[in-house]
Amino acid sequence: MGKRLITLFLMVTMLFGSSVFASTSDYGNVKDNNNGNKGYIFINSGVVQGQKDDVGTWVDPSCVPELKGEQGEKGDKGDKGDTGLQGIPGANGSDGEDGINGVNGNDGQNGTDGQDGINGTSGQDGVKGDVGEIGPQGNKGDIGEKGKDVDPAVVNSLQNINTQQDQKINRLEDRVSALEETQYQIIGEVRVLDTKKWTVSPFVSYNIGRNKVDIVGVRVTFKFGQSYEERKIAELEAKVNALLAK
Repeated sequence: MGKRLITLFLMVTMLFGSSVFASTSDYGNVKDNNNGNKGYIFINSGVVQGQKDDVGTWVDPSCVPELKGEQGEKGDKGDKGDTGLQGIPGANGSDGEDGINGVNGNDGQNGTDGQDGINGTSGQDGVKGDVGEIGPQGNKGDIGEKGKDVDPAVVNSLQNINTQQDQKINRLEDRVSALEETQYQIIGEVRVLDTKKWTVSPFVSYNIGRNKVDIVGVRVTFKFGQSYEERKIAELEAKVNALLAK
């Protein structure tokens, strides 16, 4: 420590000494080339004006490396501070009040009965057709064989068959007419399997017009491309992975 003070004293003495001796008539005058502030020191810049006038510069001592002392030793670590007081616990919030039960809604009014439709008007009679021309007289037919008597039960059976056939035809026409009308259905479906490529769903179809269950089956779906939900999940996974990477 004493060695550093001696060195610093000699440097300051030399700097100020050079300025003092330079001011004698033997060495000429000393001039500054800037405006100094309080605490600055005057250092010869090594420039000479004319033959004898030296030029010096006012310099902040902290900017002169030679004037800085060596770094001091590290001080002892300070004592540990006292532990702060524990904060006071906050008061418990008050419990919320129960909500008021909603009022039951009023029953809806019965709908108005529909009015009977207007009877249709009778159609006009068609125009009477012209009497056709008399056809040519046919040749006299051969005498037929004597017919056999037919059992009345057979005749009645044939008539019953014709009646049943007519009834079947009428029912068939009614069924075809009903099928041609717009069908209203209620379909219930249960999804039992849903993977990335397959979906299996049993279903039941109730026909309102026919008032019966008309279709029972299993719907199997194979998925070729990505669904909207799958694309959204992929985007979210990419964002989550990007956040985790950060």
